[in-house]
Amino acid sequence: MEFNITISFKDSYGINQQSFDKAVDIINRKDSCTILSTSGPAIFIDEKESIPKPKENITFKATVSKPIELKELLVDVDNDFNELDLEYSIENYLKLVKLEFKGELPNIDVINNILNKNRNLGTTILDDSSVYFEEKDRRYISFSFSLVCSSENNEKLLNEILSEIKNLNYQFDVYIIQ
Repeated sequence: MEFNITISFKDSYGINQQSFDKAVDIINRKDSCTILSTSGPAIFIDEKESIPKPKENITFKATVSKPIELKELLVDVDNDFNELDLEYSIENYLKLVKLEFKGELPNIDVINNILNKNRNLGTTILDDSSVYFEEKDRRYISFSFSLVCSSENNEKLLNEILSEIKNLNYQFDVYIIQ
């Protein structure tokens, strides 16, 4: 299976040419990855001078035999990028899904187990934006995750996950963010 993945860096968090080059090196060191392109502004021109700016995007091809390998690769890349202290987003390979529960809230571990299960169609990556909130009269929980599968299996994988959660009789809303 081949996935084209784009990593976009946010300039406001201090991406510079050296950091960008280190990020490219991280991708190049992965056996299953081939850099396809780098893009973004190379020069920023203001009224007085031209200032070199680093590129902002790396697009690469990841070749894996099953979706769980892609998940492991992306977690590995994320760990390596964390050492560089860069803010970035990963695009083009999956959908981001958000589940918001209402009424009786589910056991967090039960939902995490469903979301983290390796399936024939693919798997998921939980996003850091999952939230649990509880106050005196108000309780709220949401899970955000990305589907890691081939594009033709996106809908099937999501339906499989949602079906398992629906079988637990919880009420929730589903938002497809990408």
